[in-house]
Amino acid sequence: MATTNLPVSVFKLATVRAPRKAIIDEAPARRIVYTLNSAFYTTLKTNRAGANPRPTMIASATTFKTTNALYIADLLALKALFPGFDRIDDYLRTAQRNAVKADLKALVEGATVLNQTAAAYVSAGGYSALKSRVWDNVFALTVLGGEAVLRTEEVRVIRLLNVIEKIAANDTLLDTGAGIFSAYLSNVLLPADVFPMPDVLLPDEPTTEPIPADPVLAAAVAKLANVQQAYTALAKAYADQVLAYRAKVHPSEKPDPTAPPQAPLIGHDPLALEKTRYISLDTKVRTTLEGYGVTSDFVYVPTLKERLVEDMRELGRTILATSTRDRVVRVGSSLIQVSNECAQLPPVSPCSPFNADNLVQWPGGAGHIRPLGIADLRVVQSQLYKYELGEVAHVENILKGESKKRTFRNLQRTETSTTTDSETTRETEKETQTTERFELHQEANNVVQQDQQSQIGVTASYGFPAGGSASLSASTASSTSEMEATTQATTYAKDVMERALNRVIERTRTTRTVTTIIEHEDTTEHGFTNVQVEDAPAPENIAGVYRWLDKVYYNKVVNYGKRLLFEFIIPEPAAFHIFSAMAKPASDQVHELPPPFDIASFNEIRPDTYDALVIKYGAVGVKPPPTPIVSVNEVFSEEPTPTGSSKFNAYHANVQIPAGYKAMHARVSSIWSHGQDVNGNWHYVWFAVDTQPYIWRYQSGEDVIPLSQQTGTIAINSISYTEHYSVAFRIDCEPTAETMQQWQMDTYAALKTAYDQKVSEYNRWVNQQTVNTLVNGNNPAINRQVEQKELKKHCIEFISGQRFESFDAMRTNTGSGYPEFSFAEAAKEGRYIQFFEQAFEWEQISYYFYPYFWARKREWVNILKRDENDPLFMNFLQAGAARVLVPVRPSYTKAVLHYLSTGGEIWGGEDVPLPDDPMYVSIVEEIMEADGYFEGSENEGEPWLSKVPTSLVYLTHPNTPNDLPDYSADLPL
Repeated sequence: MATTNLPVSVFKLATVRAPRKAIIDEAPARRIVYTLNSAFYTTLKTNRAGANPRPTMIASATTFKTTNALYIADLLALKALFPGFDRIDDYLRTAQRNAVKADLKALVEGATVLNQTAAAYVSAGGYSALKSRVWDNVFALTVLGGEAVLRTEEVRVIRLLNVIEKIAANDTLLDTGAGIFSAYLSNVLLPADVFPMPDVLLPDEPTTEPIPADPVLAAAVAKLANVQQAYTALAKAYADQVLAYRAKVHPSEKPDPTAPPQAPLIGHDPLALEKTRYISLDTKVRTTLEGYGVTSDFVYVPTLKERLVEDMRELGRTILATSTRDRVVRVGSSLIQVSNECAQLPPVSPCSPFNADNLVQWPGGAGHIRPLGIADLRVVQSQLYKYELGEVAHVENILKGESKKRTFRNLQRTETSTTTDSETTRETEKETQTTERFELHQEANNVVQQDQQSQIGVTASYGFPAGGSASLSASTASSTSEMEATTQATTYAKDVMERALNRVIERTRTTRTVTTIIEHEDTTEHGFTNVQVEDAPAPENIAGVYRWLDKVYYNKVVNYGKRLLFEFIIPEPAAFHIFSAMAKPASDQVHELPPPFDIASFNEIRPDTYDALVIKYGAVGVKPPPTPIVSVNEVFSEEPTPTGSSKFNAYHANVQIPAGYKAMHARVSSIWSHGQDVNGNWHYVWFAVDTQPYIWRYQSGEDVIPLSQQTGTIAINSISYTEHYSVAFRIDCEPTAETMQQWQMDTYAALKTAYDQKVSEYNRWVNQQTVNTLVNGNNPAINRQVEQKELKKHCIEFISGQRFESFDAMRTNTGSGYPEFSFAEAAKEGRYIQFFEQAFEWEQISYYFYPYFWARKREWVNILKRDENDPLFMNFLQAGAARVLVPVRPSYTKAVLHYLSTGGEIWGGEDVPLPDDPMYVSIVEEIMEADGYFEGSENEGEPWLSKVPTSLVYLTHPNTPNDLPDYSADLPL
């Protein structure tokens, strides 16, 4: 059982401080400084002080490497200059602190190495030139980068020369094995007036570019605006014309038959627009209408309006189909609107062929950051010690011969959640309680975060998984920093645990009286039977005692040693996590957001836009608008008589106007045998429509009679004196205002119903997501991984000064059709990845989330809408910035400092020279003093126990065995 009870890191604390200031007397034993003045060094120093230092330094180093005879090309050439030095190195690496001065001196001065005294060797005439040559080669390779193995050996030679010089001077440092080993491990410092190299220019800052408009959508929107403008102008011009015609009245007097024919009241088709009115339209409107083949000579309004309406409807459908529908995505427990967060990325086929033109240049620099200081990393670990019985929670009494049965039915509907339900189920869930989700770990982090916010100058760095530090962030060394930090660590750890424990006690008491109701139906039956059973002993009175369970935790502080620490402030750390969830959400985690119902009233619904609204809201059963023009016809006629004689004819009819329509005008066409009869009497036709004045005609022709928007029936009359005739009446009607209003109201109702249904479906989905989150939740451990991965990515961007655009070793759609990687590119990327993955202890990072108001101000409202049932993850989603502390593995301390000081060179050698920077040198010396290559951990201080109440209950009985989990035997105090 003990193997399943593993310790858990409750929180981490690192006493962050500036590196300890080096003792002056110890400097010669730990540092090797450049004291010569070669020509190449002078050139580099001049270049470094110039206007464009980095390119000129690289040019000078290249010239030295390619043309100067002093350049050492390879290891064979180096070993030829210093024969036997490998023997010295082998001895010192093997003996380490057990080295003996006499043995070392004998080896150095023996025949296999110098074959002379150390004093004679260093005082020889060519020694300074030889030593300067090695330094110059180190300078050149440091400027140019690469050649890590050769540079490592050259640095080793400089160290061994330093040891030989100390032997020659009979330095007392070599009197002890520890002194000999410290001399051997002395740090080689590059001159400060040349190194570190000037910074490499970082990539351009990211710029926000507007999303390019969809050309189809943009063209449709522009055309729709033009067509709508033309339709509105045409409709107004025609309405003005109808209103003007309505004022015209035919003369009712009988005309002179010998006079010229009377001119028509309206001299053209009433459904056509007058030429003068068409010409008065705006030029842009006429241009649009002419695109439909319209000329000023004949503008037939019904057909033209029909075509305009059809185009507007089609364009509206195109715009709606092309426009991106807004969606809501569940991210953790938050429901986030896509349009508020990000734009959609263009889809890229996984089989797109590799394009060499898209290669991004490999990053050639490092971020402009400096270490925060030294951290003594400590971790407070906790594991379960045992369960203990606590106070009595409930007593159930069953008398002899008594039976009890209780049925509990818990039902929560999505519409309501009342406290009555909680009170009802308070007792019923005692036998099925579950342990709290976050317990002591969450509360410890809360206490740590409160300390972070309220205490100024605290020297503790803490916060895994959500801590941070209010730490000393100095760039110089301090003589007392280590002592002060050590005295605070253990006291602080116990203080946090005790305050966290108190918070758990308070919260647990609250939990005992609050019931969380989940959206489902849960029927529970409890039965107690204490009656006589056949062949069983007689029952006795029973008292079942339920007692609270308490957890006892075993706590300890573990010391992980000294670490170089970097600090980063990351803006909006959850931005990409939100974006990725938006871009490719799972099908069950995304739902289309109902479009806003922005129709203020039914009057806004028009025939040209209604079907776009139908598509927008998904309405069904919507009737099309009433037909714009409906015509009713009636014909009076008389056939010729056999004798050809003239006669009087009278006709009358009541024409039925279609329901819901009104008469606009009548068009009367008359044809007869005009002239005079045999007696000299003139042939004529007389006709009238409804209440309009009658019209006399002595010749065939066509008349237009404006009407007064009559409904129901219209009377038409005709009297003629002629041999034969035919009079045709065409009454043009349009929908009444009431008909159009009723259609608008019916359409509005259908749209509103469809919208309400969409909202209802959306709310059901939201409720389901909420229930899923409450029931299933998100694993807090996975949430911590998400937080750490995002923070890790941003920290690497800070350190490296690149944004991962160069990682393209994988090639898609190669000759075989399969994705394959480039060997050369994969090897280059592998070294880069290996360095950043291994150089930093990412598993030990600490971080603290700052409030939303450090984010972009326009995002404040969106950020605060994010919610999550894991409070730590909610802090991540709502963070305006994050403070991250990242420790460096001790064995990589020099390599990381070298990476920063050389503008991004990843060191692949065994040893590396350092820039003569006081902070860098102090950091390296202090970590080396702690043996640098620390693996594992050790306990610090005495372990202690803490008791945590839970919401679990346990039924006890006089004969109940004590079978509660107990790990105390495996965890001695």
